[in-house]
Amino acid sequence: NLQFVSGKISTPQPNLDINEETKASVREETKQALALTSVEPIKKFDLPLTSSQEIGWFAKHNPLCEFRQDPRVNHPMRYSELSRYMSKYWRYYPSGAQKIASGPNDKMGERKGVNKYYPPDYDPRKGGLNKFLGTHALRERASKIHLGILTIRFEMPYNIWCEGCKNHIGMGVRYNAEKKKVGMYYTTPVYQFRMKCHLCDNYIEIKTDPANLDYEIISGARRQERRWDPTENGQVVPDDKNDIKKRWDDAMFKLEHGEEDLAKKTDAKPRLQKLTHIQDRVKDDYLANRILRDRFRSNKKEIKARAKVDNELRAKASLGINLLPESPEDIRTAALMRLQPSTSSEERIEGSRDRILDESIFEPSSSSSIAGPSHVVKPDFGTVIQREKQKRAEAKSSPSKSSLGVIVKKSTKRQSQDGESHTPPEILKKKPLSTLCDYAFSSSSTSGDSEDLPVLTERPIIGILAHDASEFLLEANFAHSSKVVESYVKFLEQGGARVVPIMLGKDADYYDMMFMATNGLLLPGGSAVVTDSGYARAAKEMYERALSSPDYYPIWGECLGLEQLLQFGVGMQVLVTPCEAENFTHQLNVHPTEWQESHMGKSMPSDIYHVLTTESLAFNNHQNCVTPKQFEKFGLDSFWRPLSINTALDGQKFHSLVEARYFPFWGLGFHPEKSIYEWTTELTNIPHTANAIKAGAFFAQFFVQECRKNDHHFASREMEDKFLINNFKSEFVGRKGIDYKMMNDNILTDRPVIGVLAQELTSELKALFPQHKSYLLSSYVKFMEQAGAQVVPIMIDRSDDYYEKLFSSINGFVLPGGEVNISNSGYQRAAKRIFHLATNRGEYFPIWGTCLGFEQLTLLSDSMRDSLVDCASEDRARPLHFNYQAFSTSHMGQAMPGDVLKILATQASTVNFHSKCLTPDNFERFKLGKFWQVLATNRDDNNLGFISLMESIHFPIWGSQFHPEKNAYEWSHRRKNIPHDRASIESVAFFANFFVHECRKNGHHFSDRASEDKHLIYNYNPVFTGTRTIDSQFTQTYIFY
Repeated sequence: NLQFVSGKISTPQPNLDINEETKASVREETKQALALTSVEPIKKFDLPLTSSQEIGWFAKHNPLCEFRQDPRVNHPMRYSELSRYMSKYWRYYPSGAQKIASGPNDKMGERKGVNKYYPPDYDPRKGGLNKFLGTHALRERASKIHLGILTIRFEMPYNIWCEGCKNHIGMGVRYNAEKKKVGMYYTTPVYQFRMKCHLCDNYIEIKTDPANLDYEIISGARRQERRWDPTENGQVVPDDKNDIKKRWDDAMFKLEHGEEDLAKKTDAKPRLQKLTHIQDRVKDDYLANRILRDRFRSNKKEIKARAKVDNELRAKASLGINLLPESPEDIRTAALMRLQPSTSSEERIEGSRDRILDESIFEPSSSSSIAGPSHVVKPDFGTVIQREKQKRAEAKSSPSKSSLGVIVKKSTKRQSQDGESHTPPEILKKKPLSTLCDYAFSSSSTSGDSEDLPVLTERPIIGILAHDASEFLLEANFAHSSKVVESYVKFLEQGGARVVPIMLGKDADYYDMMFMATNGLLLPGGSAVVTDSGYARAAKEMYERALSSPDYYPIWGECLGLEQLLQFGVGMQVLVTPCEAENFTHQLNVHPTEWQESHMGKSMPSDIYHVLTTESLAFNNHQNCVTPKQFEKFGLDSFWRPLSINTALDGQKFHSLVEARYFPFWGLGFHPEKSIYEWTTELTNIPHTANAIKAGAFFAQFFVQECRKNDHHFASREMEDKFLINNFKSEFVGRKGIDYKMMNDNILTDRPVIGVLAQELTSELKALFPQHKSYLLSSYVKFMEQAGAQVVPIMIDRSDDYYEKLFSSINGFVLPGGEVNISNSGYQRAAKRIFHLATNRGEYFPIWGTCLGFEQLTLLSDSMRDSLVDCASEDRARPLHFNYQAFSTSHMGQAMPGDVLKILATQASTVNFHSKCLTPDNFERFKLGKFWQVLATNRDDNNLGFISLMESIHFPIWGSQFHPEKNAYEWSHRRKNIPHDRASIESVAFFANFFVHECRKNGHHFSDRASEDKHLIYNYNPVFTGTRTIDSQFTQTYIFY
């Protein structure tokens, strides 16, 4: 067959001369071909005609040839799928001729070793070689195959201890193990492995655990426990079968699980993209290697150039030490410092004369008091200061300037009472501020770039400098010599800090202790002489310590505080210029370059920057200014970075915002706290808009966050309790008749007043205050105030007329958490009355319920049917599991920023304190969906699902099972899991801002100013119940008769 032999198709040339003889021949051939169609091909042809016939052609009886080397079929091979298959077939199953053709060089041992030896008596017609020899293909490994046991090579999956010899066997050690199937996990086989220890005669048995993707030791050994949570290192964790089954039965569980999967996908997406980018980057080996070589050459050149410079410097200075690489910080420090051997006697005499001339002719007041406990005035500081200094000196063994040969120009020594010497910088000099920078860098931690500094405390305590009491307060019969305006206190508390007042006229030990106990300092606005006053001297004491200390110690100055900070650079010279900037608002006019380089500029969100630079939100109330001309004249620009310059009402330009270049100091000419907490009618231009409050909240959060980077603290809990501002009584000096300007209609009002419901005393508080009847937690009051509202306490067990009058006077209503009976109590009856008025008057009247208030609203909305169940969620911080379908269309969901939503959904920012809850099943069973829509859910300690956040469908009513007010304002040592980090405080602050904004849409108001003053919470003083002696779970509490 020419086609088969040559591998080519040969077609004969057709014969065109057809006669009768030819036709007869064709007919005969056709008959023969038809007759041969039923005959087997091997009987018709000598050679196969098709590829299908070729398979098995030579295995027939009496084959045409013994081997393919027969010259009759020795044709060129066409490499096709068939030819490759046959080549392999003949290689492993050769014929007799092939065995002979293998030649004498084919070693018998080699063929036996690879199971290619065929005995002389082998007959391929009887089957394969293993069948002929009576052996298994796996040889001795299958010696127990009839028992279902196969010998395999097993690698130890983890570290174990042998129970026989007590020796350690490491992960990865290999054994010959007997493998057998012992069961099934659904459709996955479960295998067991038995192996003998290589150190003793003990047998170890291990089986697979497909349910947990692990191995389980059956006998003979014990596992060395070094396990980890697979979810923490990116391993794949199989879904629990119970969870899969529950998804079919529980719609809410399915929704939550879907949201969790979506969150996991979103969280893993950046990592996957990064891995993909890395893989794509190194996919080309040559390119990756080339980049690596280029980088190596570049680094090598830099190292050689640096070594050349270092060698020249070592030769010039005769140094035999290795030099560290030069950093920008070193360059800046070297430019600011001067290296001198010592000061001469003439310079010391001149310095003494300068100090005498700069001192005030008046003696500082020996004492200063403020309303509060008398035991605060003269504490025993000696032992505390000595211990704290010694401890911190040991902890911070960084070299001082004196040890490095750096002498600070114009410094003096002062001997303290405990015999320890201080060398603070003498900053109140008639010198430009550039000389002050000689000591600006005592450590790298004082650099102005604080982005990389870690958070050292989540419980910051900030000092607020007290003021000399104004003439107004003395005339109003407040017999005290100093004061602290409460709006500054609430301003810092809003950012998540606690406050300590810094008194005036104290000795050096007092200020040493306060500096070492506080994490930052606020210099408030007011009226005082910045060159010589109790305020100036106390500010100087703290300022000196911040400059000379290696610690990162933030200072914030507002209005007078800004003037005081700048005055430190010019000594007794006149810095400020009279200007008209009282009761005046402006937008910030920032310096682009300085702003972009500043820490505040880098930290401020774009939306806050936009409103501050486009709207008049910065409220000023000062008669003196620091002009750009004076700023440059005294060289203040070498120390301070001018961020904003504005124009007063008389056309005078002044600095409204500055930041220290190399220290965490900030000065503001305006008052961000007033937009949130000051409501006096005398200052008519204070902006109380939502944007003003949002901008003011940023400044509080920013400064408190910087204070978290300082690790100062009080020596003990008792001393901390003793000095906190909570010990002092506040006075409401904003009522009509006094009208003191420092304290206290479309959006229908910018002065919302919100009622917060009181409740019966708890058993703990009843034992402490047996003569009182009800209480209200200060945290709820501050939570509403931080969003720009005033608070009226709503008492319990009052007449219907009382509640109707208050309902017509307030703009919103808050039901706080607590422990009272929500089916029958004064709390329940008052809540029911206000709820009935809010849902039947046809007015837009917002209501918010927290924890117990959430549960009370649930019952009130369903005719007091109890749909709550027992649950366990006490002192537990959890992220919210949002029902995104309902949340995205809800009023709250449309108002919530994306960054807040992300924090609440991914971080444990919401803390729970409740033993009752509303489950999704009861929500459906009691048909609460007619009134409410579920926005978020959560789970308790027993994995019971409960509703965390819901919104009314028809009314402006919201309920949260968690406590957003505790993050910033509750500091009990009994509650360890309240989140006090910046992200948590900022995220839950949204709920206060959102609710107060809704209350602005209500037009209720008191009939007159006197009636409003009578009901405001400022008429009451909270009790510091968080002291160690009382040790309540609440920091501050209002107690009512």
